[in-house]
Amino acid sequence: MEAIAERYPGRIIVAVLELHTFSSLNIDFLPQYWGTLDKASSAFVYFNPHAIELKKLPPLSVENVKEAFGNKEIMVYNNSGELFSRLQRTKFVNPVFLLMSSGDFDGIDFFSLSEDLLKDK
Repeated sequence: MEAIAERYPGRIIVAVLELHTFSSLNIDFLPQYWGTLDKASSAFVYFNPHAIELKKLPPLSVENVKEAFGNKEIMVYNNSGELFSRLQRTKFVNPVFLLMSSGDFDGIDFFSLSEDLLKDK
């Protein structure tokens, strides 16, 4: 995040992170994320409860994830449709969108999403 903040000074940085790997969905690993999204103007974290079940990991809650990042402003979602609907409804001025994942946010059409997010910006 620090490199993005340096690269785009004065810009609104919208960070969207999907927790997708075995380690990132592990409640014992989550504290490693402490403070990592603090430089973002707006930060969103997404995880899929079904992916956790498939990987046979203990369940996570929105509260678990929010607490692990140590930032009360982070918005945590466990439904990608709700997350991207929120992003589309929010009017960001001169944004830099940073979408980070080793997955695909449950098959989101990034081309359509990017067109929608960047129109009128």
